[in-house]
Amino acid sequence: MKNKSDTYIPLLRDGAIANTDIGDGKLIPVLILDCSNHPEFLNLVLVHQDTLPGDVISRWGYGMFNKRFVELNLKFIKPVELEINISFDLRTQPAIADSIVQAKSVYLQPNEYGDRVIDGIDKPKIVIEIPPQTKLPNWDAMLLAQIAIKMKKDGIGRKSAKDAAKQHLERIREFTGKRIP
Repeated sequence: MKNKSDTYIPLLRDGAIANTDIGDGKLIPVLILDCSNHPEFLNLVLVHQDTLPGDVISRWGYGMFNKRFVELNLKFIKPVELEINISFDLRTQPAIADSIVQAKSVYLQPNEYGDRVIDGIDKPKIVIEIPPQTKLPNWDAMLLAQIAIKMKKDGIGRKSAKDAAKQHLERIREFTGKRIP
């Protein structure tokens, strides 16, 4: 039996894809995952190419030691049973974590198909729905606090950091909320 640490798949890169056929043309985040130690995830992606959409239970959780980190837990039930976790540092990755919450979905692309989204654009990947009820309570407050902490470490004053964090999050959401016609 695997322990929980075996279910973590490292996030190598991220990006986004907009497609009029999926998500009404809005930008959907893409996570490029390191499958070198997780061949079972690569197998899941390949199986999905030839089967009907499967079932997955998704949920957000806090990191083990503090609220700087959040985790996306995905428990696949069909066509293959598999559980994976993806960790996000809200100080360095607030945009990608929030864009998944806002888009209510995410593409997962194995790094075997390229280390950039464009390299794997026509390669196998799966899209996962992330229902809004899985969002952590006080998501915005938690996200703003971590962005402000990062800005303070970068030299912005306390009061200015709070205002700058709000503006930063607004800009992230303005960009990631765009749709293609």
